[in-house]
Amino acid sequence: MWYLKLFSRRQWCRLSLLALALLPPGLYAQQDEAAFLSELPVVLSATRLKQSRHDTPAAVTVIDRHMIQASGARTLVDVLRLVPGMVTGYATGSQQVASYHGMADEFSRRMQVLVDGRSVYQPDFGGVSWSSLPLALEDIDRIEVIRGPNSVAYGTNSFLGVISIITRHAAEEQGTYTKLTRGSDDIGDALLRHGGRQGALDYRLSLQYQQDGGFDGITRYKNRIWDNHDWSRARRLTGRADYQANATDRWEFQAGIAESPQGKGALFSDPSDPPHTQQKENNFVQLRWERSNPAGHEFHVQFHRDEHVTRDLLLVGPVTTDLDAATVNQLTGFLVPGTLTASALLDGYLRTQRHDLEFQHRYSPAAGTRFVWGGSLRMDRVRSEGWFGRDDWLYHHLYRVFGNAEIPVTQDLKLNLGAMLEHNDIIGHDLSPRLALNYRLAEQHSVRTAWSLASRTPAMIEEIGNLVGVIDAELTIPGLGSQDFTVAEQLILSSGGLPRERIESVEIGYFGEFFERRLQLDVKVFYDEVDELITLTTTQNKPIALLSNNLIDFEPTDRARLQGIETQLDWRPSTHTMVRFGHAYIDIDSDDLQEEYSRSAPRNSYLLFASHRFPRQLDASLAWHYTERMQWLEWESINAISRLDLRFAKSFRLGRQRAQLALVGQNILGDHVEFRRGNRFDPRAFIQLSLAPD
Repeated sequence: MWYLKLFSRRQWCRLSLLALALLPPGLYAQQDEAAFLSELPVVLSATRLKQSRHDTPAAVTVIDRHMIQASGARTLVDVLRLVPGMVTGYATGSQQVASYHGMADEFSRRMQVLVDGRSVYQPDFGGVSWSSLPLALEDIDRIEVIRGPNSVAYGTNSFLGVISIITRHAAEEQGTYTKLTRGSDDIGDALLRHGGRQGALDYRLSLQYQQDGGFDGITRYKNRIWDNHDWSRARRLTGRADYQANATDRWEFQAGIAESPQGKGALFSDPSDPPHTQQKENNFVQLRWERSNPAGHEFHVQFHRDEHVTRDLLLVGPVTTDLDAATVNQLTGFLVPGTLTASALLDGYLRTQRHDLEFQHRYSPAAGTRFVWGGSLRMDRVRSEGWFGRDDWLYHHLYRVFGNAEIPVTQDLKLNLGAMLEHNDIIGHDLSPRLALNYRLAEQHSVRTAWSLASRTPAMIEEIGNLVGVIDAELTIPGLGSQDFTVAEQLILSSGGLPRERIESVEIGYFGEFFERRLQLDVKVFYDEVDELITLTTTQNKPIALLSNNLIDFEPTDRARLQGIETQLDWRPSTHTMVRFGHAYIDIDSDDLQEEYSRSAPRNSYLLFASHRFPRQLDASLAWHYTERMQWLEWESINAISRLDLRFAKSFRLGRQRAQLALVGQNILGDHVEFRRGNRFDPRAFIQLSLAPD
């Protein structure tokens, strides 16, 4: 992308904004307006306003209900492979990872995730615990992925992108639905959902169970033997009720609970991480009131409470190691070498709670102008003696106000203007603005350019982490006998006082529709500069190193420049066929002082998804993904990955119900390494049977 280097980021922004402003309104012939409005592609999440994709200030990928089902995916992370620029993988068989434009480890701290407007980004370690979300894929109506910074709409941590998951209204899920899955690698899933109606109240209950054997087999790499202990089980119960009180007021209530025991550790490979079971629990309640009055004003007030609990008690040892005279001197005062036999206990219990209250108001203050504003109050609290060195609650408060406006400058030119002002306990005040211009070249062709600032607040583990391992040891000194004692080994000690990470982003894009909107093309060119990347740092000056040779801290040492181009093409040649092609070219330039940021995303990645319905109710689909060589942060480089998934389904009637039998094959081209060298993803297959009411 040599031509991106001809100008600085500010010059790119000024030139593109000026070019759009000077375009003549009648540059291209207008198309029939009625045809345009009849199937207008709409997104809901980019600015909190309902907008045509021609008018959004950022590139947006939409994954609808049909694509989710046709993909054959069992997890949300596999669904996100349908997004250009998205990097996904499995840190273990039970821990999924997704990031936009890389720069992520297994926690993916630089991307916001919302479920029906509720942030599921965790304040303790950052990122999302995908496997323990109380959410079934079958309850999702659509997923909107804002491909770019969006702190202006959703606040801090909406840094590289935003995933907005929207579930179906309870009225759309009436009757009883059942789905069973069974396949290789100990895959076994079951879903039971029932929806009903009582007067103006619609409700839905979903009960789900999932199991997976994880990565099998023994892998050898660099004289290490990996035998992953990463099976997973998940049990989820969710409910939703929608009540239409009158013509203007609607109430929505949601609640859910999930528990997910998971295998952790690896046999043989690392004595400090033996096989054990980690238990994750997640529950939430959400209440939302909406009012739409005849004057065009729309209000909502939303409250949600989320709780995450992790139980992970790790016993290491006994391990025997030789100590030099200097280390023995620090422990006993004797300047002689010795032998240490020790067992260590790591208490990974972690409890996180979030309480969030949000208000929003949408209205049109003038003809053609639309405006949304609001604010929220949030309180997060974390409790973990193991991870933070204290047995009391640690609090983090956040306050925010925001506003976004869509303003018609001319008949063909629209201005998107917005800002988010926040204050939180870690970084203080923060302002995230955005300025974008969208120009309609013709009825079905538009270009956009946008400039924005966004930020990320350090996760609590980065700011106040304090992890200590308690070691029960027996020290044997030749000629002096043995001595029992207990010692604490410091593993994480955060210095604190971290600044926010900051990204300045410039985007130039084109969105066009062809052949009566059967083909849609979205092209995005981007240039981002990221400052004060918070990076894990290590030192090795430790008197005791039974559990780890390194002492972990976090420092804002790195910077990065991201530039590239993304293309997404959606083609629907008929009502029975859908094709999506995507490509992303990402160039990351960094000094890599602490981490290999410049290698944390594949230079090129491709996706191809196709689905077709044949006669006699036969469906077939394929999903192919290719990513070039890359490196997740803190791990070794992995080779290019080519993955092909196939799905074949037959629909038929079974009594009074609609039934479907599907066969899904994943990664049928052969095994590949996921995330790190010890994870070998083998081809797998499973059968699904679903029964739905008429």
